[in-house]
Order: sequence, then structure tokens, then C-alpha cells
Amino acid sequence: FPSHDIQLSAHEYSGARINFEYSINSKYLPLVDEERMRRVFVNIISNAVEILGEAEKAVISISSCDVIDKRRRYVEIAIANNGPSFEKEDIPFLFDPLFTKGKNQGTGLGLASVKKIIDLHGGSVFAENICNERGVRFVLKVPASTVEEKKDCDLPQFIESKIQVVEVTKEDIQLSGDYEYVYIEDNYYLRHSWLVAVS
Repeated sequence: FPSHDIQLSAHEYSGARINFEYSINSKYLPLVDEERMRRVFVNIISNAVEILGEAEKAVISISSCDVIDKRRRYVEIAIANNGPSFEKEDIPFLFDPLFTKGKNQGTGLGLASVKKIIDLHGGSVFAENICNERGVRFVLKVPASTVEEKKDCDLPQFIESKIQVVEVTKEDIQLSGDYEYVYIEDNYYLRHSWLVAVS
């Protein structure tokens, strides 16, 4: 679970405290590329962190369950937060490239990247407002194997301020040769670290 990246995204918000709630009920191992799925989690959760900001009693909840669809096994993962609801007219466009609304930073590529990654896995993703409550939910469905997953990782319980941002140094990058590098990153803090390192 990308807890360091989540904390990095929360650095901007002085006094922020975001609590995490979990209901992990899936038993089977998702058939996914771990690095790409890590990017999916980072994009969705860092968006939630920015939207929640310094809100009181901010909560991000993550749940999972096993589902069968057309005789195929899937893991369904829901990532919800108690921030503002989506405008109904915006929901069909949330995963479109360059669509962004309600954020101070961002290029509109994060959720488009989420959909692309999930599609490549043969899964699906959608977003919705939580009925009769404040908040929104992203629901991901990815193929699963028949192998049961080992749950031995420590899940973060909250984010709070006063987190140190780790900067990348020039020595870490080790640029060499006559090459031009194009770096595309939707996360402001990761992008800033690279700019500092190469400047």
C-alpha cells in the first residue's frame, strides 16, 4: 500500500488529519501489475487528500470483496471519502483526459490514467456520489486468481501534517549521454522533487 506517497500528498495541508477506515473482505489475489496498481491508488487517494484539505473529521475508507461476474472471479475495491459530492453533470467526464475541477493543482491526467490502467487489466472503474451521505466513491473491479492473498502489510491509519518531503538529488538521477528526458507526473510534490534535482 503506497502509504509514503499518500503522506507526501498530504504535506501541503497544515493541521490536516485524515483518518483511514478499512473493510478488507476479499480473499483472492488480484491478477494485476503491482506498480501500475500502486499508481491507481496514489492517483485516487492523493486527489481525495487534496479535496479534503483541512476539513474536520476527514475520512478515507477502503473496502474490498470478491465478486463473480459472467463466471469470472474479480476483486472489487471501493475507495471513498467524505468530501464534497460530484456535480452530477461532471460524473460522465471524470475519467476523460484533461478534465479537472475543484482542485488547486493537477493536469486532469490522474483519473484518465486510472481508467487506462484498469482497462488494460481487463477490469472496470466508475465513480459515484454516496447516496444519502456526504462523499464520493470510486469502485474498481480487477480480475482475481483462485489463490488466496496473504494480508500481512501494515495499512496506514491516518495522515497528519509535519511530514518531511524526501527530495531526489542529482546523484540519484545519474543523467548521462546526449539524451533529452521528458518527465510527466500528475503529483505536484513528486514533480517538484524532480525539478529541484535537475535544476
